[in-house]
Amino acid sequence: MNKTLEIKISGTGGQGILVFGELLAKAAVLKDYNASVISSYGSQVKGGVVEAQVIISKDFITCPFVSNLNLLCALSQPGYDNNINLIKEETVVFYDDIAVKKIVNLGKHIPVSATRYCVENFKTSLPANLFFLGFLAGFLKDILELSLLKETLKEKNLANEMNLKALVSGYESFEKGGFYDKNQ
Repeated sequence: MNKTLEIKISGTGGQGILVFGELLAKAAVLKDYNASVISSYGSQVKGGVVEAQVIISKDFITCPFVSNLNLLCALSQPGYDNNINLIKEETVVFYDDIAVKKIVNLGKHIPVSATRYCVENFKTSLPANLFFLGFLAGFLKDILELSLLKETLKEKNLANEMNLKALVSGYESFEKGGFYDKNQ
Protein backbone atom coordinates (compact mmCIF):
# COMPACT_ATOMS: atom_id res chain seq x y z
CA MET A 1 0.00 0.00 0.00
CA ASN A 2 1.04 3.55 -0.60
CA LYS A 3 1.81 5.47 2.56
CA THR A 4 -1.75 6.81 2.57
CA LEU A 5 -4.81 5.48 0.76
CA GLU A 6 -7.53 8.01 -0.06
CA ILE A 7 -10.94 6.53 -0.89
CA LYS A 8 -14.31 8.04 -1.74
CA ILE A 9 -17.48 6.01 -1.60
CA SER A 10 -20.22 7.80 -3.46
CA GLY A 11 -23.81 7.00 -4.23
CA THR A 12 -27.37 8.02 -3.61
CA GLY A 13 -29.20 8.44 -0.32
CA GLY A 14 -30.59 5.12 0.92
CA GLN A 15 -27.77 2.96 -0.52
CA GLY A 16 -25.87 2.55 2.76
CA ILE A 17 -22.90 4.68 1.70
CA LEU A 18 -22.22 5.98 5.21
CA VAL A 19 -22.37 2.48 6.71
CA PHE A 20 -19.96 1.30 3.96
CA GLY A 21 -17.46 4.04 4.93
CA GLU A 22 -17.76 3.38 8.67
CA LEU A 23 -17.28 -0.37 8.26
CA LEU A 24 -14.28 0.15 5.98
CA ALA A 25 -12.56 2.55 8.40
CA LYS A 26 -13.29 0.37 11.45
CA ALA A 27 -11.91 -2.78 9.78
CA ALA A 28 -8.72 -0.90 8.84
CA VAL A 29 -8.29 0.26 12.45
CA LEU A 30 -8.71 -3.34 13.64
CA LYS A 31 -5.81 -4.22 11.32
CA ASP A 32 -3.63 -1.57 13.07
CA TYR A 33 -4.00 1.18 10.49
CA ASN A 34 -5.00 4.73 11.22
CA ALA A 35 -8.28 5.58 9.54
CA SER A 36 -10.69 8.48 9.30
CA VAL A 37 -14.12 8.75 7.76
CA ILE A 38 -15.97 11.94 6.87
CA SER A 39 -19.52 11.80 5.57
CA SER A 40 -21.38 14.30 3.43
CA TYR A 41 -24.86 14.34 2.01
CA GLY A 42 -27.29 16.73 0.43
CA SER A 43 -30.43 18.08 2.01
CA GLN A 44 -32.60 15.41 0.40
CA VAL A 45 -33.58 12.54 2.69
CA LYS A 46 -33.45 10.00 -0.15
CA GLY A 47 -32.12 10.34 -3.65
CA GLY A 48 -29.41 12.97 -3.22
CA VAL A 49 -25.67 12.30 -3.51
CA VAL A 50 -24.13 10.82 -0.37
CA GLU A 51 -20.40 10.36 0.12
CA ALA A 52 -17.97 8.91 2.61
CA GLN A 53 -14.33 9.98 2.44
CA VAL A 54 -12.06 7.38 4.01
CA ILE A 55 -8.35 7.85 4.64
CA ILE A 56 -6.28 4.80 5.63
CA SER A 57 -2.64 5.15 6.61
CA LYS A 58 0.12 3.68 8.75
CA ASP A 59 1.05 7.28 9.56
CA PHE A 60 -0.87 9.87 11.54
CA ILE A 61 -3.67 11.35 9.43
CA THR A 62 -3.31 15.11 9.41
CA CYS A 63 -6.28 15.89 7.16
CA PRO A 64 -9.42 13.71 6.99
CA PHE A 65 -10.48 14.98 3.56
CA VAL A 66 -9.59 13.28 0.28
CA SER A 67 -7.24 15.50 -1.73
CA ASN A 68 -5.54 12.89 -3.92
CA LEU A 69 -8.13 10.26 -4.85
CA ASN A 70 -6.62 6.78 -5.08
CA LEU A 71 -9.83 4.80 -5.19
CA LEU A 72 -13.44 5.66 -6.00
CA CYS A 73 -16.36 3.35 -5.29
CA ALA A 74 -19.36 4.66 -7.25
CA LEU A 75 -22.70 3.03 -6.47
CA SER A 76 -24.80 5.43 -8.58
CA GLN A 77 -24.42 7.64 -11.65
CA PRO A 78 -24.90 10.88 -9.65
CA GLY A 79 -22.26 9.65 -7.18
CA TYR A 80 -19.88 8.92 -10.04
CA ASP A 81 -20.58 12.21 -11.79
CA ASN A 82 -19.93 14.11 -8.57
CA ASN A 83 -16.31 12.87 -8.61
CA ILE A 84 -15.33 13.00 -12.28
CA ASN A 85 -13.04 15.98 -11.67
CA LEU A 86 -11.05 13.97 -9.07
CA ILE A 87 -10.30 10.97 -11.32
CA LYS A 88 -6.69 10.87 -12.50
CA GLU A 89 -4.85 8.36 -14.66
CA GLU A 90 -3.71 6.39 -11.57
CA THR A 91 -7.14 6.39 -9.86
CA VAL A 92 -8.87 3.02 -9.55
CA VAL A 93 -12.63 3.32 -10.02
CA PHE A 94 -14.99 0.56 -8.97
CA TYR A 95 -18.48 1.25 -10.28
CA ASP A 96 -21.79 -0.57 -10.07
CA ASP A 97 -22.35 -2.01 -13.53
CA ILE A 98 -26.11 -1.44 -13.46
CA ALA A 99 -26.28 1.97 -11.77
CA VAL A 100 -23.35 3.65 -13.55
CA LYS A 101 -23.56 3.71 -17.34
CA LYS A 102 -21.50 6.72 -18.40
CA ILE A 103 -17.82 6.68 -17.48
CA VAL A 104 -14.86 8.84 -18.48
CA ASN A 105 -11.82 7.49 -20.27
CA LEU A 106 -9.44 8.22 -17.41
CA GLY A 107 -8.24 6.04 -14.56
CA LYS A 108 -8.71 2.29 -14.29
CA HIS A 109 -12.42 1.44 -14.29
CA ILE A 110 -13.58 -1.91 -12.93
CA PRO A 111 -17.28 -2.85 -13.02
CA VAL A 112 -18.79 -4.42 -9.90
CA SER A 113 -22.02 -6.42 -10.19
CA ALA A 114 -23.28 -5.51 -6.72
CA THR A 115 -26.84 -4.48 -7.58
CA ARG A 116 -27.21 -7.27 -10.14
CA TYR A 117 -26.10 -9.94 -7.67
CA CYS A 118 -28.28 -8.68 -4.82
CA VAL A 119 -31.44 -8.30 -6.89
CA GLU A 120 -30.99 -11.77 -8.42
CA ASN A 121 -30.19 -13.48 -5.12
CA PHE A 122 -32.11 -11.49 -2.50
CA LYS A 123 -34.80 -9.77 -4.61
CA THR A 124 -33.57 -6.44 -3.22
CA SER A 125 -30.62 -4.16 -3.81
CA LEU A 126 -30.34 -3.28 -0.11
CA PRO A 127 -27.13 -5.22 0.66
CA ALA A 128 -25.36 -4.03 -2.53
CA ASN A 129 -23.17 -1.76 -0.39
CA LEU A 130 -21.91 -4.81 1.51
CA PHE A 131 -21.29 -6.76 -1.70
CA PHE A 132 -19.26 -3.75 -2.83
CA LEU A 133 -17.38 -3.67 0.48
CA GLY A 134 -16.55 -7.36 0.13
CA PHE A 135 -15.29 -6.73 -3.40
CA LEU A 136 -13.12 -3.88 -2.11
CA ALA A 137 -11.79 -6.15 0.66
CA GLY A 138 -10.62 -8.58 -2.02
CA PHE A 139 -8.81 -5.76 -3.78
CA LEU A 140 -7.27 -4.42 -0.54
CA LYS A 141 -6.33 -7.78 0.97
CA ASP A 142 -3.23 -6.37 2.66
CA ILE A 143 -5.39 -3.82 4.54
CA LEU A 144 -8.78 -5.48 4.98
CA GLU A 145 -9.59 -8.91 6.29
CA LEU A 146 -12.95 -10.49 5.65
CA SER A 147 -13.09 -11.76 9.24
CA LEU A 148 -12.62 -8.20 10.56
CA LEU A 149 -15.38 -6.91 8.31
CA LYS A 150 -17.70 -9.60 9.64
CA GLU A 151 -16.74 -8.52 13.16
CA THR A 152 -17.60 -4.89 12.38
CA LEU A 153 -20.98 -6.00 11.00
CA LYS A 154 -21.67 -7.82 14.27
CA GLU A 155 -20.69 -4.76 16.32
CA LYS A 156 -23.22 -2.66 14.37
CA ASN A 157 -25.91 -5.38 14.67
CA LEU A 158 -25.90 -5.82 10.90
CA ALA A 159 -24.68 -9.42 10.76
CA ASN A 160 -27.83 -11.05 9.43
CA GLU A 161 -27.67 -13.88 6.91
CA MET A 162 -28.36 -11.69 3.85
CA ASN A 163 -25.74 -9.07 4.76
CA LEU A 164 -23.07 -11.65 5.53
CA LYS A 165 -23.79 -13.51 2.29
CA ALA A 166 -23.58 -10.25 0.29
CA LEU A 167 -20.24 -9.35 1.93
CA VAL A 168 -18.71 -12.79 1.34
CA SER A 169 -20.09 -12.98 -2.22
CA GLY A 170 -18.52 -9.63 -3.07
CA TYR A 171 -15.17 -10.86 -1.77
CA GLU A 172 -15.49 -14.09 -3.75
CA SER A 173 -16.50 -12.12 -6.85
CA PHE A 174 -13.21 -10.23 -6.72
CA GLU A 175 -11.30 -13.47 -6.16
CA LYS A 176 -12.93 -15.01 -9.25
CA GLY A 177 -11.97 -12.11 -11.48
CA GLY A 178 -14.38 -9.46 -10.35
CA PHE A 179 -17.40 -10.30 -12.41
CA TYR A 180 -20.49 -11.95 -10.99
CA ASP A 181 -21.68 -14.80 -13.19
CA LYS A 182 -25.34 -15.61 -12.53
CA ASN A 183 -24.67 -19.14 -13.83
CA GLN A 184 -22.07 -19.93 -11.17
